[in-house]
Amino acid sequence: MNTNNSSNNSTILLFDSSMNFTDISLIIKEKNPQIITFDYESHLLLKKKDISHEISDSYTTDHDLEYVQEQSYLFSKWFNESEISHLIYYEEINLGELFFNDFHYQLVPILKKIFEVKKIFESNKNSTFVASNVLYKIIFSLTNLIIKLENNTQKIIDYDNAIKIPFKIGKFSFSIKLKYSYLKKLTRIFENFNDFFSFSINSTNNTNILLIDFTTKKYRQIFKNSDNCNIIKFDRVIPAIWDLESYSIIKKSNCSLENYSSLMNKTLKQSIDEHLISIKKNTKLLWEQNSFFESFFSLDKKSFWNIIKPILIKQYEETSILAIQEIELTKKLFKKYSFNSILVWSETMINSFIAIKLAKKQNIPIHLIQHGLYYDNPESRNFYLFQRTIPKHVDKFLVWGNVLEEYAIDVGFPKNNIKKIGSPIHDEIFLSKKNSSLNTNKFILLATSYPSQNFIHEFTVESLEKYSNSIKKICEVTSKLNKKLVIKLHPQSTELDISDFVSKIDSRIIVIKAGDITPLIQSCEVFITMDLSTTILEAQILEKPIISLQIRDFTANTEIIKSNSCLSVSLNDFENILTRILNDEQFRLDVIQRGVKFSTNYLSNLGSASKNVLDFLSKNS
Repeated sequence: MNTNNSSNNSTILLFDSSMNFTDISLIIKEKNPQIITFDYESHLLLKKKDISHEISDSYTTDHDLEYVQEQSYLFSKWFNESEISHLIYYEEINLGELFFNDFHYQLVPILKKIFEVKKIFESNKNSTFVASNVLYKIIFSLTNLIIKLENNTQKIIDYDNAIKIPFKIGKFSFSIKLKYSYLKKLTRIFENFNDFFSFSINSTNNTNILLIDFTTKKYRQIFKNSDNCNIIKFDRVIPAIWDLESYSIIKKSNCSLENYSSLMNKTLKQSIDEHLISIKKNTKLLWEQNSFFESFFSLDKKSFWNIIKPILIKQYEETSILAIQEIELTKKLFKKYSFNSILVWSETMINSFIAIKLAKKQNIPIHLIQHGLYYDNPESRNFYLFQRTIPKHVDKFLVWGNVLEEYAIDVGFPKNNIKKIGSPIHDEIFLSKKNSSLNTNKFILLATSYPSQNFIHEFTVESLEKYSNSIKKICEVTSKLNKKLVIKLHPQSTELDISDFVSKIDSRIIVIKAGDITPLIQSCEVFITMDLSTTILEAQILEKPIISLQIRDFTANTEIIKSNSCLSVSLNDFENILTRILNDEQFRLDVIQRGVKFSTNYLSNLGSASKNVLDFLSKNS
């Protein structure tokens, strides 16, 4: 921790990326303040301008950050408090619970700033502070010696309220980031297009299975194996059909499409509008409970309700309006079909959570399937339980294999409610796999993974610099070795576009922003990831040597690293390990064989998981 007392420095400028440098340049010139930056962007800006400054991270310890992380879980569950919970229920569904994960994204960076400002003030009680927006509100609760900067707008971070839409035209790939509200409008255009085609289920089958937001191409093998049951596909985020390939998959399947366009009519819309009137009345009463919110949103006996209030109000009001529509649509869907079982891949997506609650009321079995490679270590336990990666409400947890089954049991999920089912998203790779080691081009593939924005440690400058330095190191080493490098960006909306950054290192580097990564893995010579990624399993199945570059400190405690099935290396060791893989054939083969062994153990029912899923859903109804 930085313990420097700046009593000789009468003014301290608290600077973050919501502030315009032009607005503070005069203060810097006139007062020569001590400057403390509060995020990575502001740090980079001042570093680029060669302006001396401190980093707010230096005022906290790892123990402080862990404490704030745990507090963030508690604050995100404000909706459970008895004083206000009666105002936020509709059809026995807690409307506040529908967006607790999104709210957590907003909360974490704010809590970090609150804690840091408090620590800075304790070391500089006699100083005058200059700040704006969130930072001003925080320091105002501690001292009156403040200069408020005007003309700055509060930066509200919509991490989960946006999604990247990938496009690929020939060799060119790009993506457009859309807010969910715009995505919904685009989705309805595709849904109306779908109405021109007839997709009806087989009336001779007696088993109706509901799948919610399962991407057509990613889960194509499920739809290809649907001969003995009726799949009702309910899509509320990405449309079932958006190109010829997805159309072909649905057309050949025994699948019926349901969505907003197929369920909404004037009567239902009128009913929704009537329900919204009562919801808005309760919402008005909710925000009148100021004493509750002041008390609940307090850290170390200091309320921060005035800081978080506009964010919570915005999220709750937008979500509650959307939720009434989605609840009524799902109720109509449940009346239209008699479902034998329901499958979801998330307990935090709005529509999945609504379906879970309604299914419980009607005693319809509802199950959640694992959808990625998870950190199976003690450090991730609390986060996974909070985020419901390890589910809370469903009847059965369908896992890919032994490793996650053991981890789920270890963190307290009932063993009898776990079913080893395999991974439907990997079936296609097993079934189409030929000798991928012979299908190799001379390029190295890097799959990026930006630090998660819901772990407080990953908001630190150190963490973000480590990420940037890792990419820089990979680019420099591959260029030095005269190897072609292809970088596939992660599809998440927070992933940085590093195209300009890497082109300055080596103009030959190719950055791919959209499209399926599997063909790239199949063709590459070496596969590199940042820490853990589900794509590691794909690379292991396709018999590729894998380097996992260590970004997070706790990565080493996961089974995939402990088993030595991929090479987990530091930046300092990266060049030696990559060179050895390229030049030492026996070493390369050993790494590949360990990877194949791990993926075989991690995944059950290799190549037949989709059929297994449908058999399970048909029998467990």
